[in-house]
Amino acid sequence: MLSDLTKSYFELFNLDTTFDLDLDDLESRFRKLQKEFHPDRFVTVSEQERRIAMQLTAQINEAYQTLIKPLSRGSYMLKLEDINVNDETDTKMDASFLMEQMELREQLDELKNKKHQEKQIQNLTETIKSSQTKIINELQVCFKTTTGESLMRARNLVRELQFFEKMASQLEELDDEYL
Repeated sequence: MLSDLTKSYFELFNLDTTFDLDLDDLESRFRKLQKEFHPDRFVTVSEQERRIAMQLTAQINEAYQTLIKPLSRGSYMLKLEDINVNDETDTKMDASFLMEQMELREQLDELKNKKHQEKQIQNLTETIKSSQTKIINELQVCFKTTTGESLMRARNLVRELQFFEKMASQLEELDDEYL
């Protein structure tokens, strides 16, 4: 009656394990599974079956939240390949990325100390979004082939995307302060 709780998030939604997802299709599958396994549909079954339905509903929600966002989807796909994105012992990063990161951090710090910087926040936000788009496009290519080299490149790209996501969040907070 209930699905196997050990399925991967892709299997749960009956999707191929691919980075390049149709997000509308994912949303449709999510809504269908939510309806199918909603705990209210299991009020007349045993306590164990109700508990499994609740666990499955939680898993469906977690899977959706993971697969809908490129950063968490990429991290999850690497996890499926036993690659830890957040391995704190591996601090190697591309030197040009580190330089770019430092420059962007400096720009953000400068913006925090200025008034009336809406245009500068907008420009930096556009730069960040452009970098995110570039990384997402590269991730799509990396995940098409799951060779060791492409997976390690994907790992580095996910780590870079983490930086840009954090930076975008900080810019959004800064922008909200001035509204």
